[in-house]
Amino acid sequence: MKHIEIVLGSAKAEAELLEECPKISQAIWDALPLKGPVNHAKISNEELMYMIPLILMPENEVTETPPGTLAYWPTRQVLCIFYGKAVPAAPVSKFGRVTKNLEDLQREARKVWKRQGAVLEIRQVE
Repeated sequence: MKHIEIVLGSAKAEAELLEECPKISQAIWDALPLKGPVNHAKISNEELMYMIPLILMPENEVTETPPGTLAYWPTRQVLCIFYGKAVPAAPVSKFGRVTKNLEDLQREARKVWKRQGAVLEIRQVE
């Protein structure tokens, strides 16, 4: 199983990539590291949105996104981090889940609501 580290502000969370969306998981793994501004979703509630330089086809889309869900939204070319209570605006491909330090990530993600464009970094954990 592949693991990634998500860094936002003072938070460092770890996530695992899931087998439910093998093509998306692999494409994101191969694109790492990623670093850039992240924004807070306004209509879906506790969700961060990070535009990625990949155009991927949807895989096994879902509409349920428990806290810690990592998903890809193909319509907007966005990596979504559902860190709390949230309902996606459209079906997404769930490719990972946060396994460590979700609480720290939640704390920093809530700050993005008021301070759009915080820097997000995602990298491989070997």
